[in-house]
Amino acid sequence: MVATQPSNPLQVCTVSGGAGTVAATNGTNIAVNCTTPAPGPSGSLDPAFGDQGRVFADLPGGATAMALQPDGKIVVAGGSKVLRFNADGDVDQGFGSGGVASLTFPDVPAAISNLPQGIVVQSDGAIVVAGFAQSGS
Repeated sequence: MVATQPSNPLQVCTVSGGAGTVAATNGTNIAVNCTTPAPGPSGSLDPAFGDQGRVFADLPGGATAMALQPDGKIVVAGGSKVLRFNADGDVDQGFGSGGVASLTFPDVPAAISNLPQGIVVQSDGAIVVAGFAQSGS
């Protein structure tokens, strides 16, 4: 019997011997093991992510919107681009063209600026970007 659930959301738990059927019998070979990863210095970057905790991308005007997918991939938008990174900070080469998808607005002639304001990853995996494009006045 598991008496309590882990109280620390950072804990990583595994169950061993938890498969099978027990009928009117006390199970004695089920083990739940939880560990709490050692905390890093407060506010420190994860050195395993990107280049010592940092990722650099060519986004005109910088990143203006970001979303985390359920699989840990990170979607970032800025200017007229949407990029996707793997959970470790590497560019997801399977997204768009080499990890980059272009934002185009066919009804806005000669757009001088595109500004994504938000990103949502839908339950079906579709990525929705909302924002505006400016053309002249």
